[in-house]
Amino acid sequence: MPFIKTKFTSKLGSCFFSLAVITALTTLTFSLVSCGGGGGSGGSSTTASITSVSPVGIVASSVARTITLFGKNFTSNMTLSVADSTGATSPYQVGTTTFSSANGTLSASLTIPNATAPSDKYVNVKVISGSSTVTSTVLGVAQNYKSLAGNIQTILNTNCISCHDGMVSGAPDYQASVSANNLINAKSTVCSNKLRVTAGDPRRSSSVLVDKILVASTSIAACGGSGMPKVGTALTAQNIADIEDWIAGGAF
Repeated sequence: MPFIKTKFTSKLGSCFFSLAVITALTTLTFSLVSCGGGGGSGGSSTTASITSVSPVGIVASSVARTITLFGKNFTSNMTLSVADSTGATSPYQVGTTTFSSANGTLSASLTIPNATAPSDKYVNVKVISGSSTVTSTVLGVAQNYKSLAGNIQTILNTNCISCHDGMVSGAPDYQASVSANNLINAKSTVCSNKLRVTAGDPRRSSSVLVDKILVASTSIAACGGSGMPKVGTALTAQNIADIEDWIAGGAF
C-alpha cells in the first residue's frame, strides 16, 4: 500500500508522516493509557480498614470489656489481637472474635488486669488474617480513670487558667479555654494537624496537651513551643498521670 502523506509547513520546513507511523503511534498511545489505568484505584479495594473503635478507651480491670471495631472489608476469618507498644501480647486476653456482615464490625471481649495496665496507657488493637496484620488502631487503657468532672477540671483550673482564660473555641492553644469543649477532639491551632486532646489516645504524638505537660517549661515540645504550665508550680507526677488516665479512658 502506498504511503498517504500529509504535509505540515513550519519554520523548520516540511515534515512527512506515513500512515503506518501514525497508526503505530496511536496504538502506542492507547497501550500506555491502558497500562496506566486512567488514574486507577491506587490499590486493592478489598483491603480491610478501621473507621472507628468503641469504646475509644477503657479502664484496666479483671472484668472483661467488649470492644468493637467498625470498618470496611472485614471477613469472618479475621480475628483481633492486642499488644502494647513493646509488642507484648501478654497478659492482655482477647476473647473469641465475632464478625457481623450486617454492620461491618469485629467484636471481642478484652481483659487487661489493672495491675498490668501498660505504662504508656494504650494498646494496639490489630486485625489479623492468617498470620498477617491487616490493619490496627489505638485503644486507650487507663490505670485509674479520672473524670473531667472530678479532679481533672480542678487540675486545669488550678494550673492552667491563668494563661488559658476561657477564650472561645478556635482560639490559639495558648488562649484556648480549659473547658472540655475546647480541648476534647478539638484541632490545635499551634501544632498543625493535631488535636489538643484525642479521646482514647494519650500518646504525645496524638494529644498536644500530653506533649506539653511532659516537657519542662524551658524545653521545646515535640510539636513546637514550650512546655506547660509556663508559670506557677509545675504539675506533679500524679497530676500528669491523672490527665493521661483521663484521656486514655475516653476523656469524658
